Amino acid sequence: MTDAPERPAAAVRATSMTQLATSTLWVVAARWTLRGIGVVSTVVVARLLTPDDFGLVALAMLVMGFLQILSETGQRLALIRLPAVERAHYDTAWTIGVLFGVVIAVAMLALAPLAARYFDAPRLEALIFVLAARPLIAGFENIGTVDYRRDLRFDLELKLLVLPKLMSFGVTVALAYWWRDYWALAAGLVFGQLSSLVVGYAIHPYRPRFGLSRIGELWDMSYWSLIGAIGRYLGEKSDELVVGRRFETQELGVYSVVGSTAMMPVDELVAPPARALYSGFSRLHGDPEKLRQTYLDSIAVLYTVAIASSIGVAALAHDIVLVLLGAQWMPGIPLVPFLAFAAATGGIATTDNAILIAAGRPRIVAIRTWAFAVLLVGSMFAVPKALGLEGIAMARLGSAAVLTVVTQWIVVRHLQICVARLLERIWRPAVAGIAMHMTLAQAIGMLGTNPILRLFAGVALGGAVFVAIQMALWASSGRPRGIESFAIEVAERGLSKFSKRTRRR
Repeated sequence: MTDAPERPAAAVRATSMTQLATSTLWVVAARWTLRGIGVVSTVVVARLLTPDDFGLVALAMLVMGFLQILSETGQRLALIRLPAVERAHYDTAWTIGVLFGVVIAVAMLALAPLAARYFDAPRLEALIFVLAARPLIAGFENIGTVDYRRDLRFDLELKLLVLPKLMSFGVTVALAYWWRDYWALAAGLVFGQLSSLVVGYAIHPYRPRFGLSRIGELWDMSYWSLIGAIGRYLGEKSDELVVGRRFETQELGVYSVVGSTAMMPVDELVAPPARALYSGFSRLHGDPEKLRQTYLDSIAVLYTVAIASSIGVAALAHDIVLVLLGAQWMPGIPLVPFLAFAAATGGIATTDNAILIAAGRPRIVAIRTWAFAVLLVGSMFAVPKALGLEGIAMARLGSAAVLTVVTQWIVVRHLQICVARLLERIWRPAVAGIAMHMTLAQAIGMLGTNPILRLFAGVALGGAVFVAIQMALWASSGRPRGIESFAIEVAERGLSKFSKRTRRR
């Protein structure tokens, strides 16, 4: 089969909360699997390489990322949102990707000497030359795999994401053991991108042709996606750009790796639902009341997870860094609370962005991302330099918190939701989170001296306290609709299925 299937508007299925929940679980499973592989890789490689190695690769990735935002023209999002798509839409989207991949690779080769001089890192030039292969390969990836998101088949997308990650993991760890320098990281990145290309064509039948006949339809949405992508990159990487310019590569390595470790648990619990929810929100924009209810149900889950995960990471920062990364990364421990809370607020904003894009309001999202970037840069320069990396992390948290509140207000107004209905979903996890933090602050010194056992005990204790307090508050409030009732329904269905299977045996 060489043609992408026709997708008439009438074929679009209704989307229920159950479908969204199932899709979200698959996204979470995919993200957790990928992050699990990434954690194992980081745990191993962080002990084989130095912060300076990671810092140098982070600089190269900053250069590549700055250029790669040019390819973020939203072709995939447009294919998901359009009610009817044809073969020509897929071909146009693929061709755009190829063209941007070539342009970015050539631009990286041209900018490599300038970047090496700007960051005062002579080794950076050759590293960027090698990494230029990555966007070139990415441009040729199979656009047909967007069907998995369009049809909410995230179980199939799991295979597409995990297989290349496993291949890249093997290459990175093996080369890090043999070479003991930053080239192992670079080789793993390029090999992972090549693996993604191969797997995409192996599991999906679409075979591309060059063509731009539908560029007008795709570009109607894509130009705002591009503007938003540029702002999003600046918002995500401005702190690393400042650190890379003002500090040594070793300090950038600490900020990048420890920051990623601090934000990872929160990201992997809060961000995945946005991926599934965008597809679901796109199908519900014609039913305002159902869209409002779905959003409120979703936000209740997200706030609960964001609060619990960020507070847990902040309270257990010392053991997380020591166990996962090792003693040479401990200077980054003070950064963890600020970046964990920044990840939580950013995850909520990501979901708000998803509903605005699904509602055909990408302009608002683009403005929001640029506002965050401007606010972040301004706050970083306002923070005294004497605060060092911790001051940069503070600026990131403050900027994320301000813009998340603003974005939440915009969504509430757009969906015509009473603020009281939103607060009903938030106050219980907020109180449970405070109780969890107070408990861990008092008990952490009594959980033993072994950091591994103390970390696991802290996670178990914090989780138990959070769940117990939130369920008690829910019961005392008359058991309103929320994440608690939804969790009980899921548990009852699971027990019912298990009981039926047991009786059949």
